Amino acid sequence: MATFYKGNTPIPAAPSVGGSTIERAMLGANALINGFEVGQDLGFGIVYKSFGGGSAMVVAKNDLTIRVSVPYLYSWVNVDGCGVNAPSLTDGFANMVTLHDASNPEGSNCIFNVGYAPYEELYVTGSLYEGTTGWYVPAKNELQEVYDSEVIKYTYTSGDGGRYFSSTSGAQLSKGQMLAFGDGTWSDSAGISSNEARIRLVKRV
Repeated sequence: MATFYKGNTPIPAAPSVGGSTIERAMLGANALINGFEVGQDLGFGIVYKSFGGGSAMVVAKNDLTIRVSVPYLYSWVNVDGCGVNAPSLTDGFANMVTLHDASNPEGSNCIFNVGYAPYEELYVTGSLYEGTTGWYVPAKNELQEVYDSEVIKYTYTSGDGGRYFSSTSGAQLSKGQMLAFGDGTWSDSAGISSNEARIRLVKRV
């Protein structure tokens, strides 16, 4: 279970290579000099892609559980008529900002749970996830890389089909793209008020 620490820090810029001071202390000099290995457990997450030279992509160990109840399923959008495009296949951070902004100000007709709930908790309030910052909902290609790395051992739970949301819009903008970790197939969400898929955050260190 993730632990959150509320604060009042300003919204940070997009995640950068190298990570925070806290992360560097957790990682140690050896990892930063010699690089990371896929599958390496960093304490706050697991490496699913290594760039060499002391930088890597990390996936959270646990599914996101904020603002939803068991079994922690999210919906893409819970109101009608909100076709906002989050087009990036490779930049989940940018997608999440787009979806969050479309859900503001309060009272907007658009509430994109996939972008809004994580952004509010992880950025606006300055919360930490697994003790570090910089997490976001992966874009389609990023989520595919997580799946291909096989670092997540998914246990099927009745009702969710092993699906995880990316932050990339579907063919219809009112729907989001989901990846089934059971068989590796992609599909678009049903849309309005459908709690269909889990979320697993990623970040760069």
